Amino acid sequence: MGILQKNQKYDVEITDTNNLGYGVCRINGQVVFVNGGVKGDVCRIKIIKVLKSYAVAICDEIYTPSKHRVSPKCQYKQCGGCVFHNISLEYENELKRDYIKNSAIKAGLKDIKVENVLCADNEDCGYRNKAQYPLTVDKNGRICAGFYASHTHTVVPCDSCYIAPEVFSDIIRKLIEYFEKEKYTVYNEITQKGLLRHVYLRYGEQSGQIMLCLVVNGKGIPNEDKLVQYITSEFPNIATICLNFNTENTNVVLSPNIKTIFGSGYIEDILCGKRFCISPLSFYQVNRNGAEVLYNKAKELMGDVSGDVIDLYCGIGTVGICIASDAKRLIGVEIVPQAVEDARINAELNSLKNCSFYAGDASEISQITSKAECIIVDPPRKGLSNDVIDYIVSALPKKVIYISCDPDTLIRDMVIFSQNGYTTDTLYPVNMFPRTQHVESVVCLTRRLDVDMRR
Repeated sequence: MGILQKNQKYDVEITDTNNLGYGVCRINGQVVFVNGGVKGDVCRIKIIKVLKSYAVAICDEIYTPSKHRVSPKCQYKQCGGCVFHNISLEYENELKRDYIKNSAIKAGLKDIKVENVLCADNEDCGYRNKAQYPLTVDKNGRICAGFYASHTHTVVPCDSCYIAPEVFSDIIRKLIEYFEKEKYTVYNEITQKGLLRHVYLRYGEQSGQIMLCLVVNGKGIPNEDKLVQYITSEFPNIATICLNFNTENTNVVLSPNIKTIFGSGYIEDILCGKRFCISPLSFYQVNRNGAEVLYNKAKELMGDVSGDVIDLYCGIGTVGICIASDAKRLIGVEIVPQAVEDARINAELNSLKNCSFYAGDASEISQITSKAECIIVDPPRKGLSNDVIDYIVSALPKKVIYISCDPDTLIRDMVIFSQNGYTTDTLYPVNMFPRTQHVESVVCLTRRLDVDMRR
């Protein structure tokens, strides 16, 4: 058996595509992950890294392209965000469904049916309503914006992104012209000096309103009014401008410290027929059309409810308000105090009198109430803690609506729920993030009446 060597080239057929967008092949029995390869490609690859159990290669020349291959819409290869940019959307959806199905089988949930992936009509162009652009200085000393290269803090200059609204790119270009003219400095991670760190944009697709937030290493920017007048005259849809003060040596983009220098400090949007205020720190799904597909499916799975509904990890209230506003009471819990304030405002915006929102950890919900007909959870990527699952199980809701942004932690938690009498037969994937490796999912876990889960 030959040993693979770095920089060696091989002619291969790509036999699979993994969930990170790499083509997969074998050479002398060793697995090789090929950056740029697609299942069905016949190509020449170049080995760039050899490890004990696998190797990594790049696609050097394609002899026969895969039937799944498409021409990428994006010219930037180093960004690494859109790992499926070179395959059809249909094949991407197939890959995401298969990944979830295989994860469920490995976890022992072989009887779970994984439906075909749901996808919004806007497909893969311009769907992101939020973008954060790190700023840097190029070799010629010019300010530029872009995105971090995969697994690095190296900024890949990028003045356009096809999964974001085109107006974002226009705003970035005009801002850089202004920064250059006014001689603004750019933050350097090594020296920790310089003013500008990130440009952060949000867009209300239904309202047309745009939020501009500048993340700065300091307590302000020179001539705030001049910047406001310049950029709002160029882009009248900019409804508010904020400064975020981040002086820490950290990878976290936004600090809690925000100052509004124009407008109200928030923008509005309409989701599932409901109005929402969105502030800089608010969690709001980056794909509005995709969120409607997801929430409508969640509402369908929940069905009619006559009792209380608890919305854990409620954020600014979007999930609960969209799918459970008809409940007897909607009780939301969120650890971020500003989000709780936003949720209360959003309930008022929609004339809802049955909503209560509380600031606290999801595991502390038992201090508020222990009775609910349905509990909604939409946790971060790490999934649910044991404390939260213990609370949910002991509260004996008829249904648990679980929305997840990570199939692996969802399936892990589904195994625990199944051991405690909460089961489902169907999982629904939603491609909220086309061209990226991420996929959202929703399931309805129903309590089996023949099991007593009280501990």
